[in-house]
Amino acid sequence: MKILLMDAPFYYFFPEAKQDMIPVGLCYLGAVLKNKHDVKIYNPDLKFEGEENQYSNEMNDYKKCLENLKDPTNPIWEEIEKVIIKQNPDLIGISARTPSIESAKKTAQLIKKINPKIITVLGGAHASCLPSESAKFPFFDYVVRKEGEATIVELVDKLEKGEDCSGVAGITYKSNGKIIQNPERELIKELDTLPFPARDLIINKEIMHPDEFGLIFSSRGCPFQCTFCASHNLWTRRVRYRSPENVVQEMIEVHNKYKTEFFSFQDDTFTLNKERTKKICDLIIKANFKGNFRWVCNTRIDCLDEELAKKMAESGCVATALGIESGNDEVLKAMKKRTRTEQAIKAVKILNKYKIKFSGQFMIGLPYETEEQIKDTIRIMQQLDPISVMLSVATPLPGTEMYDYALKLGLIDRNIDWAKVTTKNDGIIFNPNKIPKERIPIIMEYAKKSFDEQVEKRRKEKDDYKSFKSEFQREAVEKWKKAVEQYKRENLMVNK
Repeated sequence: MKILLMDAPFYYFFPEAKQDMIPVGLCYLGAVLKNKHDVKIYNPDLKFEGEENQYSNEMNDYKKCLENLKDPTNPIWEEIEKVIIKQNPDLIGISARTPSIESAKKTAQLIKKINPKIITVLGGAHASCLPSESAKFPFFDYVVRKEGEATIVELVDKLEKGEDCSGVAGITYKSNGKIIQNPERELIKELDTLPFPARDLIINKEIMHPDEFGLIFSSRGCPFQCTFCASHNLWTRRVRYRSPENVVQEMIEVHNKYKTEFFSFQDDTFTLNKERTKKICDLIIKANFKGNFRWVCNTRIDCLDEELAKKMAESGCVATALGIESGNDEVLKAMKKRTRTEQAIKAVKILNKYKIKFSGQFMIGLPYETEEQIKDTIRIMQQLDPISVMLSVATPLPGTEMYDYALKLGLIDRNIDWAKVTTKNDGIIFNPNKIPKERIPIIMEYAKKSFDEQVEKRRKEKDDYKSFKSEFQREAVEKWKKAVEQYKRENLMVNK
């Protein structure tokens, strides 16, 4: 069977943003399918020019994003049509988050217009949290819920043979006008049994920068209960780890094949198991990567100590993203973060000691938050002085406790426009009993201004640690530049 796996376009609709890193989830699906099927992976958000997406791009340009999404003459739809016609697939798998679910619907509708016989399969976080609602859309044939590798293999096998899919665990679909939700599929017990993500299947990978291949997931799952997060609905709260040897072997292969020198661990909390993290660091050191090798990760302020930070720095860690969220302990307690502001101060001191830069992730606009508590968050951000910041506005994403809470308070209803449910919204669940409505735009503007000033203050340092400087990579970068120019000349992609 010919299969095309793609993300629903999203960052494309922002005028200045781009999202060129590999779609890791789709690459995992491609890896388990490619031995028996002809598989390609397509990233519609791939752009020739533009800046790496920042929180300010989404927050300031989101209205323009919605306008572009609704524009039927937007060039992305022409590009998608060209790709589909060229690839001529039997099945297209679309991955979407909540902010991109409307884009996924438009994509599926376009697919059926091009060829009604193409089977459409929806996956991703939104479909996993709201499978029945997603399956009602007429242009989605199947919904794959949660962890998709085993499910997609069985589903494609049944479809290719023309067999009944009623016994395929982990899918939701329509039958005789009814929504059928098959039983849950058991999660993969040993992640080491999975093949490495199939980066080689990406369409136009030649125009990707070498360091855009460096996304790594070393674990799945999160044991914490933050009210704004739906991770437990995808992976459960039991954390499953790949072995340190398996993780570093993937890094070695990517480094050798693509001359990648910058790796980003996408785990919810990379340092959750400190001894395992140290083992990964030891193996990275032993691998003796060439060139300007460096890596970054996501973690929590209560999952760091001096011994671990020292080992991380020795192995090439140059930065980490810290989920600080709030500068007020009452708010942290209400969102079930299970951290305190004093822990953030301590963690940052440790990172500074070992010259590991950090990006601070913060959130405002929770339904139980006051204006003064928002100002506490701005103050702690300024005090900690992160090299970059990610400001999110509290968002009732499906599958989160916050979604249920916002429904209960009447701040949203069940017919919510999902295209507007983004962490860069205009204050969708600010509680008027805590903050008067007329104060919301004033507070939002003050918060954005404060965070934008921090971005500009530290921009050069961020550019320095992410820059591509080594002799080892120079040949790969020159090859990449030539490929970009060739693709422009041949007009194989819409000039974005």
